[in-house]
Amino acid sequence: MLRKKTGGVARRSQQTSLLSQIAEKSVDRRTFLQGSGLAIGGLAAIGATGGMVTQASAQDAAMGAVETVKSVCCNCSVGCTVIAEVDNGVWVGQEPG
Repeated sequence: MLRKKTGGVARRSQQTSLLSQIAEKSVDRRTFLQGSGLAIGGLAAIGATGGMVTQASAQDAAMGAVETVKSVCCNCSVGCTVIAEVDNGVWVGQEPG
């Protein structure tokens, strides 16, 4: 894209001017104490919830008999045979037939 050459000073981006406006503001004692009080209160609230979480204990795997069911794959139009491993009514694995 062609642009005309212009003389003058380059424009500053809006983000830079926003940052400079924020940096120029001074923080008085009251504002600082309010902000730090909110931060400490937030950290205390987060720390108070830490004791509610307990470690979960794992259950032993049920050693039920896994039954095999012959089925057909439906991912394409070929219809390949699949031997499904079913444990307690849940399809847990498969092997090609």
